[in-house]
Amino acid sequence: MIPSLKLLRYRHMAKCSKSRQYTFAIDSKRVGFARPVSISTVIAILMIAFCVLIALLIAISKSDATLGSINAGVATIEGDQAGRATSVAPDSVQPNFVDNDGTAETELNATASKDIQDHVDTAVAAVTAEPFEEKSNVAADAVAKPKTAEQKQFLITPLSTSGASSPWRPPSGTDARNFFSGRDADSRKKLVETGGGSVESEAAVELGLAWLARHQHKDGHWSLDAFHQAVGCDDGSCTMPGASSDTAGTALGVLPFLAAGHTHRDGTYRGEVSRAIEWLIHDLDKTGSFKSNGAGSMYAQGQGAIALCEILAMTRDRKFRPSAQRAIDFIVSSQHSGGGWRYSPRMAGDTSVLGWQVLALKSAMQAGLKVPKSTFSKAAQFLDSVQADKSGATYGYKPGDRGSPTMSAEGLLSRIYTGWKVDTAGVKSGTEYLLNFMPQAHREIYYWYYATQVMHESGGAAWTQWNAGMRDFLIERQEHAGHARGSWPVAGGHDGTGGRLYATSLCLLTLQVYYRHTSVK
Repeated sequence: MIPSLKLLRYRHMAKCSKSRQYTFAIDSKRVGFARPVSISTVIAILMIAFCVLIALLIAISKSDATLGSINAGVATIEGDQAGRATSVAPDSVQPNFVDNDGTAETELNATASKDIQDHVDTAVAAVTAEPFEEKSNVAADAVAKPKTAEQKQFLITPLSTSGASSPWRPPSGTDARNFFSGRDADSRKKLVETGGGSVESEAAVELGLAWLARHQHKDGHWSLDAFHQAVGCDDGSCTMPGASSDTAGTALGVLPFLAAGHTHRDGTYRGEVSRAIEWLIHDLDKTGSFKSNGAGSMYAQGQGAIALCEILAMTRDRKFRPSAQRAIDFIVSSQHSGGGWRYSPRMAGDTSVLGWQVLALKSAMQAGLKVPKSTFSKAAQFLDSVQADKSGATYGYKPGDRGSPTMSAEGLLSRIYTGWKVDTAGVKSGTEYLLNFMPQAHREIYYWYYATQVMHESGGAAWTQWNAGMRDFLIERQEHAGHARGSWPVAGGHDGTGGRLYATSLCLLTLQVYYRHTSVK
């Protein structure tokens, strides 16, 4: 039991004396001093007793503190340094972020939600000793948060990019007619030459990829609205930001690199691809939904799933399979009973959102993932509901809407991916309809992107006519000077919602049509 020390009373020994007689009670027993003591002596005794009490309390509450440390502290107080307190703070417990070889561990923790990139940016900036500030996934977090001792960091470990840069080739055993088999260097060269591409179109692609690489954030993501805050953006002068959706921005940022045959293992931009894919994996929650969808919602869900399925299909790297399957499962479960998709899961659908989901499902099948046949059947039923003519040449945005060039292009491509042959009457009539709206006349990048794919699938005279008007027109619209060199400005329609990064991505994918997807006809 810890002794309690209590002053009971005192009395003067002499009228003018500075010495006083004290009586104390220790554990309820009175103890008196045999001779007078000074006030300074009493204060010293009280200080020593107080320090002993503190030391004993520390020993009880800190079971891992050593008795030697306590005794040393008490001895110091009782010795020649009486009155001077010495405190020993326990070692701070730090989370384990680094392996023994110095490689950052990947933290797959459910609590690493929308703040993940702020912590990543801080960690990377500390390692590189470069100042860094960028927009978070959440609008309220406009500036990267400083690292504190209490904050746990979730470092994104780039996928292995060791070894010399080499061109991508389809994995051994891959079907020659695989959806992505045209992306290796030899096939790209051949398909560009035979399909209507040119040296100039491929040069435009390279300029566009370089612009995208400069505007990737350090943690691997691209931002539709804050790409000008990336370190590679020299003075932050890039214009035309879009809506906030880092999932959509990252998917649209990495897809042109994948189309050009760059993976996390191969190609000049394997580092950029590695960081982007890893960021998307970390952005995926347990349900299969991307956490940074933002304004993109199911648009971004489809785009992110496409990227994960493509990297899996191109490399057969099994570590991507669980994440890609989870993203696809979320799309399947989010389908409305009427067969479509819209902004939120199980919301009555529209043609615009459906197109991205259909391509994601098609890519998933090519990657060997599980996709219920009923999902495609229901998607076809939705296309029936938005078909604006008897043959299936034109499509509206929602059931009952009049057909439009943009929705007709997206609807026709979705028809091809859900089973229609290109010699079907609806596809033939549809391509003739789209030729009435050449890119120069119908200025909407979203339309160019979908219509070009429909024409390429159709081939023949329709493709020759469309390609002649599309290819050089896009090359001319590309920025050719200054910091924006390699990017594309927005055009019309809803392009402004996506902004410059979105416009650049879709223009690149349009110019990569010769080899991006092997024809399914």
